[in-house]
Amino acid sequence: MSVGSFRNLLALPHLLVGSKMADMPSIYWSLNYWPVEADR
Repeated sequence: MSVGSFRNLLALPHLLVGSKMADMPSIYWSLNYWPVEADR
């Protein structure tokens, strides 16, 4: 099981290269990051 964290967001620009705008939400949620839990 993957645990999401703020550090995973550093990969987002690299994952979005060559993808379509419609793919962005799926790629973002695949990082398993939930902003509400960022204060932990």
